[in-house]
Amino acid sequence: MTKITHENSKFEIFMDDKKAGELLYDKKDEHILNIYHTEFDEAYSGHGLGKKLVEAAVNFAKENDLKLAATCPYANAVLSKDTNATDVFV
Repeated sequence: MTKITHENSKFEIFMDDKKAGELLYDKKDEHILNIYHTEFDEAYSGHGLGKKLVEAAVNFAKENDLKLAATCPYANAVLSKDTNATDVFV
């Protein structure tokens, strides 16, 4: 079972109650969040967890009328291809 938590500028993803990865962001300005780091436990590679974390950040941005930037290469690649993120990715 997958669970995502969000607090203190960090999304964390858990599988079977074990932390499997995280996405970190900071505020670029009042309306833009910058995703600067994603990291995952290699034991969970291939489960699409990174994409799920980026999707959680996209949903958070939409719910809070924010935009997303990404200096993290992984997050930038995911956001560039995600048609659901076109309205929030800058």
